[in-house]
Amino acid sequence: MKIKIDIKEKLEMEISRINNILLKAQEAFLIVEYLYGYEEDKDLYDIKNTNDFLGYSKYIYWQVMVMELSKLFKYNTSKPDKINSNDRFNLRLFINKFKPKGEFHHFKISNIKLKEWIHKLDHNEEIIKNILTQRNKLYAHEEETLIKNIVPLHQIKPLMLIVYDILKEIHHTIFERGIDFTPINSPVINLKVIVNNLAKYKKIKLNEYKSLADDYGLEDELK
Repeated sequence: MKIKIDIKEKLEMEISRINNILLKAQEAFLIVEYLYGYEEDKDLYDIKNTNDFLGYSKYIYWQVMVMELSKLFKYNTSKPDKINSNDRFNLRLFINKFKPKGEFHHFKISNIKLKEWIHKLDHNEEIIKNILTQRNKLYAHEEETLIKNIVPLHQIKPLMLIVYDILKEIHHTIFERGIDFTPINSPVINLKVIVNNLAKYKKIKLNEYKSLADDYGLEDELK
């Protein structure tokens, strides 16, 4: 026997799932952003660009970011209006539920907002296509086909901002409460501590080597 779920409770479950996907993508984005970020400190720069584990982490967390965002933006790139109903996290499908005759139409999200969200998705269509291509060819099926012109990190952030806006509007208008997307105990905070400690350790060991070289008159060997 199926238990009938209150429509407002169902909406809350859906936005909770979308929010969880967004948070995973956001955490992965912050890690990738930090690891690819420029460092003026030479030791920090060297650690971030020569440590094999950190190099592997760039790839893995980029993959996580792409996989999670693909859940929200997945659609038929050749026929964007034909949305597969099985894509339950798809934002276009979710937005359509607030239109007349949609599952959540009685919640009265303004038509202006709905059009604005669709317009933003359309405006970022090429970036979305690139993300989906990465997901399908590189990550999901591991095809050898290389993807040219992978979108830079700063072009991915607008996609997350679209999701932020949708969730904020629904929380404010329907549930009459706010929502904070600021990460708490974000993994990237600990990552920064680890990288800084590795850089400090490198400096300490290098100074020890220099001191030992001076004692043995081998300082020129370290130049």
